[in-house]
Amino acid sequence: MAEGVLRHKIAQRRLEAHLSCDSAGFDRWTPGWDADKRAVATAREHGIEFATTARRVQRGDYETFDLILAMDRSNMRSLLQECPEHLQDKLHMMREYDQPPAPDGEIADPYHGSMADFETVFEVLDRCTDSLIARHVSSINR
Repeated sequence: MAEGVLRHKIAQRRLEAHLSCDSAGFDRWTPGWDADKRAVATAREHGIEFATTARRVQRGDYETFDLILAMDRSNMRSLLQECPEHLQDKLHMMREYDQPPAPDGEIADPYHGSMADFETVFEVLDRCTDSLIARHVSSINR
C-alpha cells in the first residue's frame, strides 16, 4: 500500500522528474503476487488506484535507491544484514516521517487483521508520505 500511496502523491504533485518509488520485501513466497485486495480497496476508498506485484529486495536496490524505508524492525534487521555497510545510511524506518514521529517506529502489517487495520495503516502512510515528500522536495529546491 505504501508504494501505491506514494506514487499517487508524487503524480498528484507532478514530481515524477524528481521522485520515484518501488516496493520490495523479504518474503520468499509472495514474489509475483498482486497487492492485497484489502489494501487496494482501502486506498480506492481514498481516491487512490494502484496495482503492484510483490518482489524480493535485490542487492542492486541498495545502489539504485537514495532512500530505503522499512515498515518494521524485522525488515530493518534484514536490510541491515544485506546492505553493504557503506550504504546503510540510506536505510530508515517509514515512521521517522510520521508527524509526530512514532515512538515504536513501526507500521504493523495488517495482513492478518481486519479492514480497520488496513485503514489505520493507510492513515499512517498518508501522514508519512506527505512528510517524506515535503522533506525531499525542500532538499531538491535548495
